[in-house]
Amino acid sequence: MAITIKPLEESELDLLAEMVCALWPECDAAEERRNYMRVLNSTHEACFLARVKEVMAGFIYLSVRHEHVEGTTGGPVAYLEGVYVKPEYRRMGVGRALVNAGRQWGVQMGCRYYASDAELHNTASLHFHLANRFREVNRVVNFVQELRHTTSS
Repeated sequence: MAITIKPLEESELDLLAEMVCALWPECDAAEERRNYMRVLNSTHEACFLARVKEVMAGFIYLSVRHEHVEGTTGGPVAYLEGVYVKPEYRRMGVGRALVNAGRQWGVQMGCRYYASDAELHNTASLHFHLANRFREVNRVVNFVQELRHTTSS
């Protein structure tokens, strides 16, 4: 099976937005289309699409981060912001091809590290990252409480 990885083109924004909403269901397709239109001309972000027999099978969205990234000793860092493979193309090497394209992009961008994150409960993502040569560097649980402000007379 031949997997082709190519940079995002403007004509593919609608198909990409569908996959973004499949990955992050709370997203709005029109808003994501606008977000990725911006990525097309970005100097510090990239999106690559995977095709299998000319069918769009997945995507990877990357950025360059200059601020501290957990587990690194300095930047810049190529950051895997999101990766998605349609269910019918999983376990066929599409995800690995996308991650490899991200790694190559990071090298071309002069990055020292390639990093990512996953929610603690997302075991599929955790396994995917480990299978693609990432190593776990930290686990965090975030907490918040809302503060109620009172006014005094």
